[in-house]
Amino acid sequence: SCPCHATWEHSCFDEQDSWCQPKGISCPLNCSGFDICYDRASRNESCATALGCSCTSEQLTCVEYARNQCYEKSDYPDGCPLVCDDNPARPMKCEIKGFDLSGREKLTFECVAASADFACAVKCDGASAKKCGTGAEAYCIPAT
Repeated sequence: SCPCHATWEHSCFDEQDSWCQPKGISCPLNCSGFDICYDRASRNESCATALGCSCTSEQLTCVEYARNQCYEKSDYPDGCPLVCDDNPARPMKCEIKGFDLSGREKLTFECVAASADFACAVKCDGASAKKCGTGAEAYCIPAT
């Protein structure tokens, strides 16, 4: 391949290729097969290690697929999101529909064993919702 024009370009590379890019545009982060970790507050990117990402104090450190993942605490005030793929006996993530005091839908999740059609049954939070209909036509409404 041709060399980059030293005045206007710099060389970028990843696992498969190298290329020239204008000097005003940063090269994408090359993590050699590891995940890229993002910090939304600082807008920084970094490479994960074999253990996963290193999270900041504004982020939750959550274990997914045996590695650390970072989530913004403001996006997940109740803690880390539920991950079901790590549990082969219960591989499906299904929602439980409920409602808050103002009547807005509030979802929680549970891991369940895979059904033959890989579809989640409609499940309502008994404290705030009740189920109407049956089978594929079922839905949840506020309990009050």
